[in-house]
Amino acid sequence: MARRLSFSYYPWISQNISGDLLQQAIVRFVLLLNDTLRSMPGNDFEIDAPVVFDIPKQMEEIKSPPVGVVGKIALMNPLGYLLARKNDTGQVDEQVKAIAVVLRLEAGKPPSEAKPVPTYKSQLYTNVKTRINTLEQVRDKLLGFGSSNSTSNFLVPAAHLLMNGIHPLSAFKEVVFTGGHKETARAVYHGALDVGAGHDGVIVDLVSEFKDATTVLKTIEGGWSEDIPSDPVVMNAPDDARERVFEALAKLAAPNKPDSEGNAAVESFWGTKQGFKTIDPDAYDVLFKSMKLLNLKKKDLMK
Repeated sequence: MARRLSFSYYPWISQNISGDLLQQAIVRFVLLLNDTLRSMPGNDFEIDAPVVFDIPKQMEEIKSPPVGVVGKIALMNPLGYLLARKNDTGQVDEQVKAIAVVLRLEAGKPPSEAKPVPTYKSQLYTNVKTRINTLEQVRDKLLGFGSSNSTSNFLVPAAHLLMNGIHPLSAFKEVVFTGGHKETARAVYHGALDVGAGHDGVIVDLVSEFKDATTVLKTIEGGWSEDIPSDPVVMNAPDDARERVFEALAKLAAPNKPDSEGNAAVESFWGTKQGFKTIDPDAYDVLFKSMKLLNLKKKDLMK
C-alpha cells in the first residue's frame, strides 16, 4: 500500500492566473510528479490531490503533525516558510524543511544573458509621471505594499527602505496595503499611488493588462533589494520521503531541461522553467534579519 503525502499551495503563488485556472495548473504538476514517483524503482509514496490554503493557514498546516498521511508537501512563499520554521526567538522547528528551490533567470538582464539562480529580488518602482528618480525622492509620497504576508511585496522592500534611512511608514504621506503585487502595480500605473513595492517581474507581468506598462512604470534608482532566496518546496515528513520527493522533482523539472514537460508545468503557475535545485533549509534566515530590523514579530506578518 502506498504511503500518502498531502500537498498544499497558496492562492497567489502566481501573479497571472488564479482560482480554477491556478488549481488546474497545480493539479497537472502534481499528476506529473506522481507519475515520476511511480516510475522510480522501490518507491511507495503517492501524493494526494492539492489543497489551497491562505498563507497563515498553510503555515500552521505544514507545522502540525501529519494525520491520515505520512507527511506533507507545500509550495510556499519565502516568508511563509520562514515563519513556519522559526518562532520570534529564532527557535527552529526541524520537522519543517525546505527541500528544493525553484530557479529563476537573473533579474534585470536580457534572457540571452541571464543565468538561472535560486534567488530573486524586490523592487520599488514608480510611474514616470511622478518624476521620482531616486530613493530620497520617495519621502512624503503615497506608498503601496501588497500583503503583510508577502516577502517581496512588503517585508524586504520595507527593510530596504529602512536600511537606506527611510522609515517605511513615517517617511511617507500615506502607506496603503493593496492586497497583492498586481493590485499595487495597477494603482501606480493609474496614478493612485506614487511608489509601489513588488517582486522583480511585477512591471513585466502588468503587460498582460496594459501593453505600455514597461514604459509607464520604472524601477527607482537604488530601489533593487539584495537577493532573496526563491520560492521553496517544503516538507514535514520522514527523511526517506524528503529524499524521494526531491529525486522526483529533480527528474521531472531538471535545471538543464527548460523545454521538458515538467518545467512547462512549473512555468504555467510559477512563471519559470529553469528547474529545481537543493537549498539549505536555513537559507531564508536573511528574512529573519529583516524582521528584526523592522522590529516585527510573527503576529505582525500574519494579518
